[in-house]
Amino acid sequence: MRKTAIKTIMQSQHPALRAGFVAMNAIAVGFLVFMAWPTLGDVIDFKYFWLSGTLWRDGVSPYGPELIELGRAHFPGERINPFFYPPSWRLPASALALMPLETAEDVWAFFSVGCVIAGAYLGAKIVKILYRAAPFYRVFVLYLFAVANLSDASAYAILIGQTSQVLFLMFTILIYTSLRPNTALTLFALTVLLLKPQFGIPLAFACFIIPSMRTAVLGAGAVTALLAAYGLATGDPIKAMQDLLHNLSLYSSFPENWPVHMSGPNFALHFLGGAALSPSILLCASLALIALFGALLMRARLLTDKTVQAYFVLFAGLTTLFLASTHNSNLVSASPVLLMMFAYKRYSLYLSALGIFLIMRAMTLSFSIDGLLFAEKTVTVALLDTVGTFLLAFVTGGFILERIRSEREAADTPSLKPVTVKP
Repeated sequence: MRKTAIKTIMQSQHPALRAGFVAMNAIAVGFLVFMAWPTLGDVIDFKYFWLSGTLWRDGVSPYGPELIELGRAHFPGERINPFFYPPSWRLPASALALMPLETAEDVWAFFSVGCVIAGAYLGAKIVKILYRAAPFYRVFVLYLFAVANLSDASAYAILIGQTSQVLFLMFTILIYTSLRPNTALTLFALTVLLLKPQFGIPLAFACFIIPSMRTAVLGAGAVTALLAAYGLATGDPIKAMQDLLHNLSLYSSFPENWPVHMSGPNFALHFLGGAALSPSILLCASLALIALFGALLMRARLLTDKTVQAYFVLFAGLTTLFLASTHNSNLVSASPVLLMMFAYKRYSLYLSALGIFLIMRAMTLSFSIDGLLFAEKTVTVALLDTVGTFLLAFVTGGFILERIRSEREAADTPSLKPVTVKP
């Protein structure tokens, strides 16, 4: 019954159904544009890119007190945090700072909208590769509508000027190029992802395990190193690096970055005893899990299977999203699981659906159960995100292990074909 309904929706040429997909497309794009509209936006996060770019353009490091002074001049009465992003941000931040703040904010917001649409387009291409009979346009519309209209994180990230939509597109590119190898495109996506190292480094490591993507990983590493050197080339590079490390040491001291307000293992550890693992330990945990699954796939001789490669990249991204302490706005990057979870068995599919629902509707749910679990809504959001990302990483890892088990059983099963004996 379920398969029949899905088939009807995806293949029927009834005029009303076709008109419905066109309407959904318009609603999705319209909603994204509405979120990016100049009168609605805020510069909660974006202001740091513009402020740092302004300083870098003048040859001043943004990691010292100059950024806070400049921020207070432009945003009187607001708290200005230190700059936490890596020096490889100098080139894009300086480009944004060529424009007045309000213009730069609008450009970034509409660029984010473009990233969501492009990500949905590539997502539909991924489904078309995995399921040739899938109608491209309808998959595109349904996926775009889900990411744009059903994900709280997507809308909020556009409003505050986050990088989430850009990372979503780059992650989708990696999944796509694991199916259709393209060194230049993979190199570009990894270089952008490495602007957020806690997400980019594990994905780069996963791609390095895949033979067809290794050249792109090395290229992205080289480009990132050059961009970082350029970012530190302001006065005293050593002092700039010391200032950056000092800023990073202060990251968790701000209330919004406390473990109780972010998803991941540290959220659970906070309630168990108040302890918190350092970002480096969490990064190493991500790398260890990715290495383990990569070794298992290599041993099973599955790393040349393009479909398996795609799920391995998906697993690396979801595992990192679970282990790395993060805010809900960053979890737009989990959206590609919507395209690929239909290969899972029944109960795994249900768990994946629950996981992505908790992530996409965490903010709405926090209002619905206000005060039931925690006094602060952000704590409820962090709980839902932690459970959701764990379910997605767990189920995707289980899918890969099941594929490895099936491959081993097939290899161990003796052939039943008759043996021809030559006289």
